Amino acid sequence: MNRRLLLIVLPLLLVLSSPAVVMANTSTTGSSNTGIPQVPKMPTPPSALGCYFYINSSAVWESVPCQIGSSGPGPTVPTEGNTYPIYGVAGASTIKSAWEDLTVQTFSGESGNYWGTNAFSVQLNTNSFTGTNGDVLWAQFVLQNSPNTVGSQGPLFRTCIWLNDLSANPPHYGYDCAATPSQPLFAGYNVYFNATITSGTIHFTTELYTSGSYSFYYVSESDSIGLASNWYDASGTVLGMGGGDMATFTSPATVYADIAIARFTSASGGSWAVTGEQNNLAYTYHGYAGCSGNDCFEDTISTH
Repeated sequence: MNRRLLLIVLPLLLVLSSPAVVMANTSTTGSSNTGIPQVPKMPTPPSALGCYFYINSSAVWESVPCQIGSSGPGPTVPTEGNTYPIYGVAGASTIKSAWEDLTVQTFSGESGNYWGTNAFSVQLNTNSFTGTNGDVLWAQFVLQNSPNTVGSQGPLFRTCIWLNDLSANPPHYGYDCAATPSQPLFAGYNVYFNATITSGTIHFTTELYTSGSYSFYYVSESDSIGLASNWYDASGTVLGMGGGDMATFTSPATVYADIAIARFTSASGGSWAVTGEQNNLAYTYHGYAGCSGNDCFEDTISTH
């Protein structure tokens, strides 16, 4: 995915006793468009590192194979409509959790310039930082959807943690993913992310709304890049699928993106992502909704 960095992903499926992902509440999911995303009733994720799919009928997490690998470098100019940075929330001290609640309200069609029809990603990105090894590192939490094959790649339907190293020569981008079903955008599309760091483990839970019901996917791995001590920004929206691609929306289109963080002290608005993917939308509203206690939130409305 057009990331700036890679880190070698450690083997998964190690047994680790880790706390459950922290949730703010248990209200019904859906973009509030006024502040902190309404947290869905996510099931408590498993304690073992790995990739999982939640089986609603039996209320259990089922272990699924992790897709582990790396990709090469790509462009690194993140924009919305080739003009605006990708907004989010910046913390004055380190973040322990971040949420993204993205809803497509109006939809007429979408295509990636490179990956083709119905190819896109939803991204929740951290700031880049200098690791203890001196390299510039970065993490991303991403849902990728591409029904098409381009060259030797695709189709791709997955939700991923990307741990990246910009200073490698050449830069590399390491991913650890759980497979998801194909899910093109539509009016009413909703996806919800929660990314949390606890006890040296990065947790990433994705909730997808499909056919009138919700499905859950979970990926976790060791915090091998030291994100816990260096995570200050969270930002994201719907963008191109990967490799610097642009998600091109047919007019009319309206997308709501709510970003929230839980941090340890004060925070400020107006951060933006370090990523290479883009879209052709334009912000019609960008509001830093402020903080309540240690929770801070920001809303954007994008249209075309």
